Amino acid sequence: MDFKNQMQVSNSSAYKSELIFLIAMTLIFGFCCLIFGYLALPIAAGFYASLLSTEKKENRIFSYIAPLVPLVANVFINGFYSFEAIAYVVVGAVIFYGYDRRKNKAFFSFFASAILILFILLSMLFLAFDKLGTFKFSAAFDFYSELYEVGKTEFVSFLTSFTSVDSEKFVFYDFNAYDAVRIYNTIVISFIPLFVIAAFVTVGISSKILSTRMNRYNPNDERLITWKFVTTPFFSYSYIAFTALAALSSEGILGLSFNFISSILMAVYFYIGINATYVFICEKKGSRFAITVISLTVVLFFSFVTQIISFIGVFVNNAVYKNKNSTDADIS
Repeated sequence: MDFKNQMQVSNSSAYKSELIFLIAMTLIFGFCCLIFGYLALPIAAGFYASLLSTEKKENRIFSYIAPLVPLVANVFINGFYSFEAIAYVVVGAVIFYGYDRRKNKAFFSFFASAILILFILLSMLFLAFDKLGTFKFSAAFDFYSELYEVGKTEFVSFLTSFTSVDSEKFVFYDFNAYDAVRIYNTIVISFIPLFVIAAFVTVGISSKILSTRMNRYNPNDERLITWKFVTTPFFSYSYIAFTALAALSSEGILGLSFNFISSILMAVYFYIGINATYVFICEKKGSRFAITVISLTVVLFFSFVTQIISFIGVFVNNAVYKNKNSTDADIS
């Protein structure tokens, strides 16, 4: 057997091995979505996107069959009101499309995050329908309003149960009902930006699985070269502007809006900044040292280090964006 034939056999064997692995992982974590819900979605979506990216387009069969098995099982396990078995397929397909067409990774990450948020909201809506036995939107609103009120009552009762004794043996409450309600509302409202950030992180994990698998299977894949997370400077400067506005005005609906947008964008540029910081330290001291230093720094100084790293992310993002556009201009 000559060298060319040996290479063909080797490539064919590697392709079959990778394909079998991705099919198995897609099926396993597709079923995990039925049991653990959206917690397993990032891994399932990542492996499904990898399967779509690896399987040859002219013979693409398993990419269509693999998601159908958990989808059918989902009807028997969770009923018709569950979207987990559909959500990971759609999110994975969106990530694959952006990767395969060499589109902007940041845009498709935001798009996939928006789709994921929509699916979660639909799951919440149909959960209320399932519990109430009706398809009225007003009933679903009442369901979550009642849930909010029950949670508030329990939280206020819990917080107002704490007491202290002063030097004169006088017992007083650490929190009054008004403060307890205010704290509860703050916690509930903070779930909105956290919800969006969680969706973004989920998509980020899926994209990382895709790039890792493709880099291992075919490091010369041209699609990997352009699959970089970079936003336009407009968004990075908007983040700085909203952070400044949030610092100046933190009260009322306007202040909350500034804080929400600033928190979401901070997560985006923190991701870019933490990657750049990790690479920089790795080049000097190695990966273990980088992970240890970054982890300890973030844990010990979380309140302000996250924002500093996000500002580093802004600088790195703009530099990469400028360099990318300059390179494209030179090529054209």
